[in-house]
Amino acid sequence: MTALTLLVPYTKSDASARLLRLACGVVAAEGGRVVVLALTQVHRALPLEGLPAYFDEKSWYALGDAANVAQGLGADVELTLRHTYHKAKTIIRESHTIGADAILVPVERPRFAWLPAWWDSTQRFVIKHATCPVITGYFSPEPLQPTWNVLSEVEHILDHAS
Repeated sequence: MTALTLLVPYTKSDASARLLRLACGVVAAEGGRVVVLALTQVHRALPLEGLPAYFDEKSWYALGDAANVAQGLGADVELTLRHTYHKAKTIIRESHTIGADAILVPVERPRFAWLPAWWDSTQRFVIKHATCPVITGYFSPEPLQPTWNVLSEVEHILDHAS
């Protein structure tokens, strides 16, 4: 199998951190690179370039967290920040730019654990318009992980996609 390029849109959430750990595990086993993408949503009335630094505070904070997660695993990741009017279109565009083999999109868990996880409009758009596999889901904290091996399941999905 050739080296993989995995794109992980990162939002400084538990679900994002879990998918980043998963991506780092796949790349460690198969070879390749992980690109972490943080997005700064910009109002359409504003330009995408030349914005004050405070616009990017949340995104830089998220990228710092992603770097800490990857460093804890001993993995190298590429950190990317983009300004955007439309998050999903930027994720799709970035996946084309880097030649992503898969996009790992986190699903946020609802406030009450008994409610099912849901896809928001960004996730639905990415799933519908991506030209590569989109791996999405909510992965429970470590003590609640299912008995099947998540890493081997992702490798199986990527093998069928190529």
